[in-house]
Amino acid sequence: EQSPLRDPLLLDTNEGGTCSSPPKLSMDLGTPHIRTARQLVDIENSRSTLDCILKEADLAQQLQILDFVVSRLGDHMKRMDSASGEHCVLSCLHRVCVEMERVRSLSFDVLALLEVLVGELDCLQPLPSADEVDAFFEDLGRLQGNMIPEIDVDLERFGNIWFMNKNHPELLLDEDVRIVTDWLHEARKCASTNLEEFGERYSRVPVFDWLCNVLIASMRDRNNFALFTYQWASSATHFKPSFRRTRWMMLGEVLLSAADTECICDADVRSSELECAHELQCEVLPSLTLQLKELRTLLQTNVDRSVSMKNHMTATAVTAGITLGHMLVQYIFNAKKCE
Repeated sequence: EQSPLRDPLLLDTNEGGTCSSPPKLSMDLGTPHIRTARQLVDIENSRSTLDCILKEADLAQQLQILDFVVSRLGDHMKRMDSASGEHCVLSCLHRVCVEMERVRSLSFDVLALLEVLVGELDCLQPLPSADEVDAFFEDLGRLQGNMIPEIDVDLERFGNIWFMNKNHPELLLDEDVRIVTDWLHEARKCASTNLEEFGERYSRVPVFDWLCNVLIASMRDRNNFALFTYQWASSATHFKPSFRRTRWMMLGEVLLSAADTECICDADVRSSELECAHELQCEVLPSLTLQLKELRTLLQTNVDRSVSMKNHMTATAVTAGITLGHMLVQYIFNAKKCE
């Protein structure tokens, strides 16, 4: 009944994974297409003066939208700088991606530029697709239903009893208190074994392996049975489920929610290190901002070139008109003089 990762991983870029074949590129200005930053720069550098004049209004609109996007990225970078813990970093990135995906008026896909920057971090590869993320949380939800053999109680119910015994023991029945006190060792052994086996199944995907290690450390270091009370399976239908690209970043949102509900704590997250977390926090958004600013500069140059050429053409036309008018007047004057 488990949902193992499909083999080979990540065949569909539309689901947020990687793909072996590059996307087809388009040179049209009209609709967003997947392009790299270098390709966008080359397009603007190679744009002819006539093309700049014909598309000046479109280029000016792109400038206004880019200014807004860069401004929003600056706001997100401030939040990213103050983020504490890998789950907060992923949560910030997820919110950036959701916002950037809604930018539809540019001639290119801003989110694709961010995906390329993240894809260059080899230590995060392979990245799971959206379907694989959902399957992961559904599997984790099924793990909560595994039974503790000695007492025939599932891990989720034991976690609820454990949490109540820790925080509100006066509300428990004597039978429930005996379950927690008499069978704690057996329950801990069962929980640890189940978590370790679950983590092993997903160990070849770094972001899954990181989350599993957070849960394993929480049980190992704090006997935290409360982690089994969080509705992990529901995560597959929450946190922007319709947003399929970079779906794996919502792992940060899930852990933040689990910490807010006291199912885990921030110390559990810090006990496990996500590789490339520093690069995600300090390099991805600044690099994207620099790329967009470089592109904005080229767009502004092309707009200025168009305006300058139109002014030059206007001045030339006025000069030519004055000259022709003067020649016409001179011709008429000379003709009358000859008569």
